[in-house]
Amino acid sequence: MILSSPLNDLANQARTNGDRLLLRDGDQSLSFAEVYKRICSIGSFLHTLDVKKGDRVGVLMGKSHRQVLAQLGALASGAVMVPISDLLKPEQAQYIVNDCGIGALIIDHDKIERLGHLKEKVKIIEAGGNGSVTLDSIAQMGLASYQPDIVGQDSAAIIYTS
Repeated sequence: MILSSPLNDLANQARTNGDRLLLRDGDQSLSFAEVYKRICSIGSFLHTLDVKKGDRVGVLMGKSHRQVLAQLGALASGAVMVPISDLLKPEQAQYIVNDCGIGALIIDHDKIERLGHLKEKVKIIEAGGNGSVTLDSIAQMGLASYQPDIVGQDSAAIIYTS
């Protein structure tokens, strides 16, 4: 039996329905093909940062299309995605980063200070802002697509609840 994954399903939709709308956020509209291209770029970029299959990648962002792209991009790298609510207090976010061993963090620029001393211990990818590497700039890099060997038994996410 061949197990399907959401990434395989999205790749198939990008091939068959590439121009159809998948994601709308305010005035930003993205097709199946564009979403797939962007998440593959994010996954490939994380791979260049030495993120390996099973590593933890945190996503600390407000609700937006960039958050969706970041979460799916983390999965596309083969990493275990760890969503961190932007409503948490700094010490709560820091606990999650420490507790599950996050090595890379995709974060909104205005939330970086919440990390305190941890910002020196994890690889930071800014979702927006003026950083040297942002989700938008990653999409423009034209990185070769990295294809991790993901199987149905692999962990996809670690979710902390209240």
